[in-house]
Amino acid sequence: MVEITKSYIPAGTPARPGYPMDPTGVTIHNTGSSASAKNHMLYMTQNGGFNASTSYHFVIDDIDCFQLLPLDENGWHAGDGALGAGNRKTIAIEVCECGDIKKAHDRAAELTASLLKQIGGTAQHNVFQHAQWMAKDCPRLLRSGRPYSWSTFLDKVAKFMKTDAAVPKKDPIKIPEAAAGSVHRLYSGADHLYTQSRKEAQYLADSGWKYEGVGWIAPTDGDPVWRLYSGKTHLFTADPVEKTRLLSIGWKDEGQAFVSGGSRPIYRMYNPHSGEHLLTASLKEHDAATKAGWRCEGQEIRY
Repeated sequence: MVEITKSYIPAGTPARPGYPMDPTGVTIHNTGSSASAKNHMLYMTQNGGFNASTSYHFVIDDIDCFQLLPLDENGWHAGDGALGAGNRKTIAIEVCECGDIKKAHDRAAELTASLLKQIGGTAQHNVFQHAQWMAKDCPRLLRSGRPYSWSTFLDKVAKFMKTDAAVPKKDPIKIPEAAAGSVHRLYSGADHLYTQSRKEAQYLADSGWKYEGVGWIAPTDGDPVWRLYSGKTHLFTADPVEKTRLLSIGWKDEGQAFVSGGSRPIYRMYNPHSGEHLLTASLKEHDAATKAGWRCEGQEIRY
């Protein structure tokens, strides 16, 4: 078990935004410097690092591990915007590049496994590279095969999850009965999915997706809305031309998701940093996402 020393970034500073977070994953970084975990901790908590809008939850090397933020607060680490999934839904671990880097990464894998046991999820689906949120070569050591590959790191996380001491799990989520036509909304930490199938929603919730409730009530008659999958994220469209174009470049057709029809809009939002899409019937959420850098791609889906 990795011993953790808590030394929090001062509250109210730019590096500690304090937005509440219910984490759904872990993002791995390399520090990009030769400084130790202790020196990084001192910089962030005492020597001015807290004055910049950059922060992370843990910094770890071959000797020490410091926690700088509570797990229920977000950090600014992913570069995917104020509402991006990396910043707002994942715990950040900075792995130092000093000393015994193999031991440091082994310890980071053990820490990651412990965190996944607390928040739910798996090594394959809930552990991310910083590079998955923005165009940056990070974690640069693992991405270059030092001290081993990214796939080896994930394998180590999975093994630690089997051998690490048990951590109490969250109570299982039970998807409630909902009105006919209800579109359930779920979030993996990197992908939004919408389904009218309560059975599918329950399966995803049991697999670690966060259930975010019913997004809207879809009509029984109207135009089909198709669900497409890129291999990383889902996209929903009522435009047959867009569907044909995406299928031609390799997207998978997962069938009709629901029906579009009515006078009220569903806003389709796009995050250019992470590549994920969001559907929302809430103008307030649309406005907040726009302010955070998301783009509205239209209102073709209606209810």
